[in-house]
Parts: sequence; C-alpha cells; structure tokens
Amino acid sequence: MSIDKYNAKHYPDPTAHAALTKIKSPKRVAQGRKAKATGSAFETYIDATLEYYKRIGIADIQKTPEPMKPLRSAPGQPGKFIAVFIKQAQADYKGILMGGKSVMFEAKHTNTETMPYGRLSTEQINNLRSYDKFGAVCFILVSFNFKNFYRIPWVNWRDMKELYGRKHLKESDIQEFRVKFESGIINFLYKSNKNELK
Repeated sequence: MSIDKYNAKHYPDPTAHAALTKIKSPKRVAQGRKAKATGSAFETYIDATLEYYKRIGIADIQKTPEPMKPLRSAPGQPGKFIAVFIKQAQADYKGILMGGKSVMFEAKHTNTETMPYGRLSTEQINNLRSYDKFGAVCFILVSFNFKNFYRIPWVNWRDMKELYGRKHLKESDIQEFRVKFESGIINFLYKSNKNELK
C-alpha cells in the first residue's frame, strides 16, 4: 500500500520526523531575537554619536549597506523587492575624518565576559586589512554589556593571539582602549584624557 506524499491541498506532506526537524529551537529563536535587539541598540548609540560628530564637523562616517541583489518585485508591494545578499558582510562603518583621513570600523557587542576573534568574518577582516594598508584609521568598537566601550586598534585585534596569548579578549586586556560614554554618545574618536582626535 503506497502512502500519499501530498496533503489535501497538494503540498508535500513530510513524515512527522521530517516536519519536526524543520522546527526551529525556541531557545535558538529567542537567542537570535535577543542578539538582534542588542545589536540594534548598540547601532542606535553609534548612530547618535555619528550624527554628533558630523554636526560638530569632525567626521562624516556612515553605516555600510549590505550588498544585495534584487531577484524580483515583491507581490502587491510597489517599490519593494525580494533580494539576496551577494557576498559576506563588509566592515560596519566607513567614512572620513576632518583633514581627509579615511576611517573604517567594525562594531561588536557582547553580553559575556569575552570577545572572540572569530566575531569578525573573513570579508570584514580583509576589508580592515586593506584599509589599514592604505593608511586609514581602522578599529573595532566593542561594547561589553552596554556598560563599557572600547576602541580596539585593528593591529591589536589582528595580533590578538600574539599580544594576549589567546584568540579572545577580556576587559582586563583592553583597559587602555576604553572610551567615554556620556549622554548617549560613545566618544570613540577622542583620546579619553585630551580633547584631541585619536
């Protein structure tokens, strides 16, 4: 006796096991939502800081849009498209500092006590390496639990294993790179003890 592989609406009717394996773990879904929310909150602080820097005339830095390829128009939604990412993410932010120097940085948040090297993709590493080679100011802006913020120079991130003996950072490793957070602004372009650009 053959088993019908389609349901009454003529959609493929998987076995119970196949259907259950496609259900996302509620724990992973919750973790993904939390990570997205914290990343979005971190971006809000950075956006406020970038608006402030532009307003006072010391930098024009913008979020790097993710490269996408539109596949087709979204049905019934004029001006909207179904699209796919065409390559891995680039560094989060690019721009220019007063005086003409380019700047590129990646922003990473953690709710844990460590920040692993692996949080940067190969594409992001290659972008930072290239911009650094051409003389741009390159760094990783790190948030630990939204309490402390650090501007880690690209070379320190790149050489993490040699400098710190492991492929992750603890806050105790990077105290010299801590930046001030006041009135919703992460003041990552200024030296903490002097009113001058880094």
